[in-house]
Amino acid sequence: MLVDLALNDKDALIIGRGKEVEIRARQFLAEKANVSILSDAVTKKSLLSNSIGTRLIIYPGGLASWKRVVGGARPFVTVISTGDLNLDEEIAKSAHTVSNLVYVVDRPHLNDLNMTGVAKLGDIRVAVSTKGMSPAMSGVLRRKIESLIEPEDILQVKLQGEVRDSLKKSIEDPALRKKVVYKLIRDRRISSMLQSDKFEDARRRALELIMEFG
Repeated sequence: MLVDLALNDKDALIIGRGKEVEIRARQFLAEKANVSILSDAVTKKSLLSNSIGTRLIIYPGGLASWKRVVGGARPFVTVISTGDLNLDEEIAKSAHTVSNLVYVVDRPHLNDLNMTGVAKLGDIRVAVSTKGMSPAMSGVLRRKIESLIEPEDILQVKLQGEVRDSLKKSIEDPALRKKVVYKLIRDRRISSMLQSDKFEDARRRALELIMEFG
């Protein structure tokens, strides 16, 4: 089962070294999480030089201080990537006692969740999971999916979001409301307007159709 976690303003703790730390930090920052990182000197220097985000705390002390950091943390999710199996296992064991969710890179047997390959286009999110067996293939499949999504699809999602309240207020019957949603999606005039990047025209057309049914 794939789940889209609501990470806005949630605390994420990342413990590890190397490029993987920055990759995961960027992912969580993109979802507006509050990110704390415990890493080695080399990784810390790279993070600071790349200025990856303002919602970011980097703990001093290096990986040797992980017990103190984990012991004082109550993160929503902890990500671990030290490259050392024994250390990963030791940190994960402690993290499970304080964190809602624990993810250890390339150690599926230690995880509460598997990070997915996520295609992000506007408000659209399409997740691909190989259950941790092949992150590389998740990326390959994600890029294939991205190539299938058109600009019109992204604008259609935006349109649906903007007329959602009007739909609920105008049409009480859920079954009828569902039919109207699909009518908006299939309406040729709306589709043509979105293809031409005439979003406001498409929105007016959608509201007119909603009023007809309401």
